[in-house]
Amino acid sequence: MLPELKKCYMPAESQVISSFVADPFRYSAELQQALNLYHHWSAFQSLPVYPFFADLYVLLLEGPNLQFTRTPAKDEYTEQYEYLFRRLAYDEEFLQLHKIIRTDKRKKGSRAQLALLLLLRHLPPSPMDSRRNAIRALHQIIEDFPFTPSEMQMVANEHLFPSRASLEGFFAIEKVKNSLPARIPTVRIEVPPGEEPIMVEKASHLPLGGYTELSTDGSFESIVPTELAYLTLDEKYFLWKFVNGELLYFSRDTEAEILVLVQVLVLGCWLNPIWSESIYSFGGEGMLGKRLIQGLLCRVAEDFQTASRGKLRVSLCLIGQGMEEEAPRLQILLPTGVSVLGIDDPEAACPTQSKYIRGKLFTAFFLSSPNVKSKLQKFVETYYDRYSLIDITREKLKDLELLQEELIT
Repeated sequence: MLPELKKCYMPAESQVISSFVADPFRYSAELQQALNLYHHWSAFQSLPVYPFFADLYVLLLEGPNLQFTRTPAKDEYTEQYEYLFRRLAYDEEFLQLHKIIRTDKRKKGSRAQLALLLLLRHLPPSPMDSRRNAIRALHQIIEDFPFTPSEMQMVANEHLFPSRASLEGFFAIEKVKNSLPARIPTVRIEVPPGEEPIMVEKASHLPLGGYTELSTDGSFESIVPTELAYLTLDEKYFLWKFVNGELLYFSRDTEAEILVLVQVLVLGCWLNPIWSESIYSFGGEGMLGKRLIQGLLCRVAEDFQTASRGKLRVSLCLIGQGMEEEAPRLQILLPTGVSVLGIDDPEAACPTQSKYIRGKLFTAFFLSSPNVKSKLQKFVETYYDRYSLIDITREKLKDLELLQEELIT
């Protein structure tokens, strides 16, 4: 047993559960979950001492409602440790995270586990093997709560991260995206004559005036005046016709259809299966080729969206095995206005997904490799009127900034 651990014997469970502050008699089930999780994660991640780990887990579940243990004698470290936990429980940003976790009671356990894993990633690598070191970590969390908006979304969508591999892949893509510098694109997308794109949410709600027909569907403002005569005869008869939908209403002219042309830039790649196995050096560590490409495309997509100031809609189109499953995870990394489409099998997906990727004002830039270039060219020719293919070589993947410059210029 590690030093400074307090043993709390649970007669009902006939096992030992340790915690610094969480009441073990109230949270025996939660502490047992934390213990199981601790053993599971310890195989691949450096974890702090178990009591600190368990207290963080229970705090994420309970928030300000956390019940502390009633130990008669408390030393200086125990009192300070408990005080910091109370402060963290009422931290504004922590409360937002706790609200996300508690939104769905069926998912609160899995969301708290993911939130705990994300929180531990931000703690210093020094071993937290005592309350003294745990107190330092708590000070760091309170002074600068580390959760980013994308991590908040990860907790809210914990079902997208069912395995360790899905988390590691997401973190790798995020690292590539954040490591590349933000640049202002200089690509000018030409609009065909007479097809000026219009960005509107919907057509005008104002009616064109006049009535066109009678119907049994409408509001009291449009009721046919003669229907009110039933009120003078028998009020119950009027109510009966109203409940059964037999009253007559005037129907107004429908709105004229407005053709909305939207300029869309598609950034895509047919992910070569080789890139799922090839390791490249990035930031001093090895990384799969497909993660480099996904991170690069996310960076460039965000740059285009920022530079256009909402006048350009940007979409990612990723083709390759497993891309349909990965697309929702990539969406978390991207700002509002950038969409992601993942296609596992382009030949099977084309008939059903063509409505998402077809349009006269679509311009596409696709990364290509020699062994899939002919298939990719056939795909883009089918769905996009204007496109460019950019060849990827092993040398280009070794210098992503040069490839990024080629995409935006």
